[in-house]
Amino acid sequence: MNNKFLQKAKGFTLLELMIVLVIVSILVAYGLPSYHDFSMRKTMTNETNNFIADLRYARSEAISRGGVVEVVTTTPKDYKDGWTVQYRISTSPDTYETLRLKTPINSVGTYAMPITTTSGAVVDVVRFNSEGSITSEVITITVENTPKYSGYITINMFPSGLVISSRGL
Repeated sequence: MNNKFLQKAKGFTLLELMIVLVIVSILVAYGLPSYHDFSMRKTMTNETNNFIADLRYARSEAISRGGVVEVVTTTPKDYKDGWTVQYRISTSPDTYETLRLKTPINSVGTYAMPITTTSGAVVDVVRFNSEGSITSEVITITVENTPKYSGYITINMFPSGLVISSRGL
């Protein structure tokens, strides 16, 4: 008898490869939406952390410079298109030194970052005085993504200048 014909073939059959491809395709199709949601949530968290860092920086600069430092929207009533941290040098005429400039959020989806006070007024400026306090009532900033894959993050600022954030679903 010829041993050459009795040897077991090495490798995979076409059927085995097709079954593996189907299983991998199903797993990728199942995991891709989860990855997209994770990516959106991560971007939103990063942008929120950048904004909170700039608010804390503005407060710190107001205290150290002994003057007024503002965080101002690039476009009216929404911080999604960026913001500027500026030190007010003079009020007559209004003269500012730009300390930081944040560019628009660059990612998939549409973000919204409107700022409102407890009375419901929408504000364009968060202003810190020389003591590090904000010059208004409690300010609430809700960072959300549309479509709402990843929930929202709420930032609350108290008159003392304290900043607290929380995530919602």
